[in-house]
Formats: sequence, C-alpha cells, structure tokens
Amino acid sequence: MYDVLAHTPLFIWHPHSPLMGGRVNALTSAVDLYATMLDALGLEVPGSTHSRSLMPLLLGSVREHREWAIYGYWGSTVNVTDGRYTYLHPCREDVEATCYSTMMIEPIDWFAPPRPKLHATAGRFLPYTDSPVWRYTARSTSRHGSPLLFDIESDPEQQENLAGQGASEEAAMRTLLINALQELSAPPEQYERLGILLP
Repeated sequence: MYDVLAHTPLFIWHPHSPLMGGRVNALTSAVDLYATMLDALGLEVPGSTHSRSLMPLLLGSVREHREWAIYGYWGSTVNVTDGRYTYLHPCREDVEATCYSTMMIEPIDWFAPPRPKLHATAGRFLPYTDSPVWRYTARSTSRHGSPLLFDIESDPEQQENLAGQGASEEAAMRTLLINALQELSAPPEQYERLGILLP
C-alpha cells in the first residue's frame, strides 16, 4: 500500500486553537480521534488504548505527535513511516494471517462470510481490551517479494526504491517497524508471518 492510499486528510476545527486555518505536518492516525474526543469532553482516556489525544497538537503546545505511523493491507504487506521515509515489509504467503474480530468477517474478500468459520475460537486474546473476540486464520497475500523503501520527501510518488542498496535508513526503518509492532502488542504469529526474527 503506497502512501497515496493511506494519507487521508484530517480537518479539525477547534475554537481555541492557534493553528486555525493552518497546516500541521505531524504524523497522526485515525485511532487518535477516539482519545481526542474523550480529551475534548474532559473524559479520561483509557490507558489500554492505542489512541493518543491530538489536543496538545491542536492547542499548539507540541509540534510532533507520533514518531511513526503503521498501516498496510490486511493479511499482506505491513508499512511504517516516520514522516520522511516509508518502509514496506512483505509477508510470507506460506504463513496464514490471524484475524481477531468481534464478527466472523471475510477479511480479504467481501466482509460477509460465505459460511461460518468452524475453526474459529473465542476468547480474550488481545491485551488491550477485555472484550472477547473471534480468532481464526485466513490466507496471506504477498504484494511484493522483498522490502521497499522510499524517501517520501524527495520522492513523494514513491518511484525510486532505495531498499537493497545499502542505505542505512533501511535498517533504521525495519527497526522502527519492529518497535511499532512491539508497542502495539502485535501477536507472536505476526512476526512469523512477516519473517521477522526477534532477538
């Protein structure tokens, strides 16, 4: 998934923001809207959520929000960006992806399954929620065979792959991806699917 598909515009109006009418280049994520709304209403943001309030950014008390943003296609490539470089890490097609969902959806095709997932199990598998979810596997689909790395500052259309050319940024971005997965409490099978060996 290239940045053009994931870089969605975010417009926010806040009556006390000194940034009204301006543009902010900080990295954000769609999940941040949850914490932002709670914060704006004076409610506590649960410590277990991945969401981070945008209020400090909106009120001008900080200029940066996230060190990274992670995204990609479900069951396929996982991408990470630091705002300057974007790293696309391929998956192994011989390792199935694991779906964690409150519904038995078809994660790759239409969201209504053609039949029940008879091999699914239910339980509290996710460390950041007490809600039980279904867990079942689906095929992984590779979109490219080796990592891709782009300097989105000098190459915003992502035409020149820097991966495999000895760029120090490739190792740094791969480490950033691993750190992001660990911070998000990614399940162990995700690392296997991505062919990532943890130290």
